[in-house]
Amino acid sequence: MPRGKIMDNLIIDSDNKINYIRVQLVTWMCNPMTPSVFDAGAEKAVYDLLNRIPENSVQILNFRGITTIEDHALSDLGNRLSRQDNITIICYAAAGEDSIVHQLNSQIKFSDKVSISKNEFTFLLLNNRGVITQSYVTDEMISSIKKAENEYIERVVRRSYRQFSKPERLESTPIYASGVFNARKIVTDPESFKWVCALLAEKFEEIIEKVRPKRNSILAVSLRASPFAAAIKHLSTSHEPYLEIVDHLGPTFEMFDGPIFQADAYENEYVLIVDFIVGGSELKTARAYALSQGADIKAVLAIGAFLNPNAYGNPMEVSSLTRLKKAVPTLRYEFKDGDD
Repeated sequence: MPRGKIMDNLIIDSDNKINYIRVQLVTWMCNPMTPSVFDAGAEKAVYDLLNRIPENSVQILNFRGITTIEDHALSDLGNRLSRQDNITIICYAAAGEDSIVHQLNSQIKFSDKVSISKNEFTFLLLNNRGVITQSYVTDEMISSIKKAENEYIERVVRRSYRQFSKPERLESTPIYASGVFNARKIVTDPESFKWVCALLAEKFEEIIEKVRPKRNSILAVSLRASPFAAAIKHLSTSHEPYLEIVDHLGPTFEMFDGPIFQADAYENEYVLIVDFIVGGSELKTARAYALSQGADIKAVLAIGAFLNPNAYGNPMEVSSLTRLKKAVPTLRYEFKDGDD
């Protein structure tokens, strides 16, 4: 989806007339306490978004993270959409959540419907003109959705960056940087925050499937990372995690350091949530804390990382939504020891 743009919960690719809605972002807005539930309010919001889309385009609805659809919500949406002759809709969900797509298939009445499975997803194609085929779902379309999300994350990270007039030493490590990333800029922008958290929650569930910790637990050791950690807990559906937030583990001492919310840590295997990783000092500090509690860190999830994941060393599996250098090509870091 080249040159895509964001409109609230909607990504539009003006070149190919492909429009993408992540439904969980709509339900989170309509139902802050139950973002996994698609109700009448979310149904109306989705329909209003679809009405803002150009004619004769393809509408893609990603139902990942939706576990419940309330009575009448789907039938109302189907009735609204069935009155439009110039619309093609592709609904899909990941394997394990595709019961929602099957429910859509049984409740929404369209003259032409095709249900297929491809690349670990289940797709439902809807059209009122009798022209829809399986060829609508291609590997290129699937990859273009991920590409559009990745490019959006890069723009969000880029906007959080502040360039220094000359290289400055970072607070937590003897590294001089050309600038600094500020996660608060993401947290204070509701649209950016929602998208980042939804993609972090998706990545978190992929990590859980891969590393298989003894218990699904999230650890955050800074106030910058804690909103993202809390949102991941709130949005995760397949692997609902425990949450532990330590408000401050450095680099300077704070009088009120200590856990804000603490689960039973003994023998826990955490997924550490951080905002941005440069040299990895926060990872080492967090692991020292976990080991002191009789626990360990199994994996790390960040919005952005400077190095390749394997450069941060075992035993932690490091993942990020983007590479910092990709978001900010002019980014520079330089290590200086105490003699400089």
